[in-house]
Amino acid sequence: MQRCGVHGLALAPDGKCVRCRADDEAAVAEAYDEARAPARERGLRTGLILIGVGCVLGGVAWFASLPRGGASATVDAQSVAASGAASASGPPLAPLVPSKVDARVEESPAAAEGNAALERARTQVNVTLYCRPSDPACAPVRQWLLDRGVLYTEKNVDDDKKAHADWMLFSGGAVPAYDVDGQRFASTDRARLDRAIDYAAARRLQR
Repeated sequence: MQRCGVHGLALAPDGKCVRCRADDEAAVAEAYDEARAPARERGLRTGLILIGVGCVLGGVAWFASLPRGGASATVDAQSVAASGAASASGPPLAPLVPSKVDARVEESPAAAEGNAALERARTQVNVTLYCRPSDPACAPVRQWLLDRGVLYTEKNVDDDKKAHADWMLFSGGAVPAYDVDGQRFASTDRARLDRAIDYAAARRLQR
């Protein structure tokens, strides 16, 4: 019995062993796949190109269906109604009237009552303003507090020794500085002062 010189297996009548025949079949399959790969890639590219062309043609068709002439192609409903012309499906179109939209948002009774209570509580907040009369940063804060109806006590840190000592504990020597129901800070940011007053008012409502 003749045997394969590579694998040592018995040879078939065609002169190949089982392993040789399997290797040949694998090589043929691999060569077939390599030959088909470019065709598959060409088919994928062709499909993508056709999809793109279809989208472009669809857009062109949609654009072509739009009315031409700009403003002249727009139907003036008021002129149609005035002339008494009737459409094929019914009476003349009614004149177009711009809708009036009220931009104000109606406040619920509960929200209105809560806001009113917060405003009342703001007037009860104890605000102490530490200032120097000659410092230009203090005048705008005084006016801001007065405009909003916030009652405050002003202390001159240059003339009042006790106020000066209290002020130095938290301000770092900056004016204006505040004590808002125990919230002590120095800042020229009136938004921060407003938030501190709101917070103190809310705390009073929770008591």
